[in-house]
Amino acid sequence: PLLVGNALIVPVETDNREGGLFALNKLNGRSLWRAIRPQVTGYSSPILARIAGRPQILISGGYQVAAYQPQDGRLLWQVEATSRTTCGTMVWKNDRVFASGGFPESGTYGVQVNQQGAKVVWQNRIKCYEQSMVVAGDYLYGFADNGIAFCWRCSDGQEMWRQRLGGPVSASPLLVGDRIYASNERGV
Repeated sequence: PLLVGNALIVPVETDNREGGLFALNKLNGRSLWRAIRPQVTGYSSPILARIAGRPQILISGGYQVAAYQPQDGRLLWQVEATSRTTCGTMVWKNDRVFASGGFPESGTYGVQVNQQGAKVVWQNRIKCYEQSMVVAGDYLYGFADNGIAFCWRCSDGQEMWRQRLGGPVSASPLLVGDRIYASNERGV
C-alpha cells in the first residue's frame, strides 16, 4: 500500500470485477475513491511521483502503465506497455517513467510523460519481473530474473553494459550513495 496524505492507497489486482485501485481514509478506513484497473492479477505496488508538474500515482500491469490523480483517483494517462502481470514498483526520472514485466511476455519500457499524456519512447525484451529497478543519475538499472544486471540510458534505452550476477535474482537492487547493492538467490 501507499500512504498519500490522509489516504491509504491499496491496489487490488485480480481477475474479477472487484479489483481496482482503492483509497481509504487512514483514520477510519472509509472509502475515498476507487479507480478502475484492468481485471487481471497483478502484484505491483503503487508509488507517488511528481511528473509533468503534478503529483501522480504510478502503477503498471494489465498490459499498461498508468497514472492516477491522488485526490480522486482520476486517470491522468495510460499507455499500452509491459505485460499482463507485473510485480516491480515503477521508477522515474524527471518526465520519464520506467516499468518492467514478465508474465507471460517480457519487456522493459521507457515512457515519456507531459501535460497532454504519455507515450512509449523505448522498449526492450528484458524481464525484470519480481524485482523493481532503480534510477541513478541518467541511468536505469535492472536485474533480470536470469541473474544478469543491465544498465540502460534513461533517455533512449541504449544498453550501456550488462553483467552476470551468478544465479537467479528475485530481490530488488538497493542504491546507497554511489553504489548499487544486489543479491542473488544463493545469498551472494
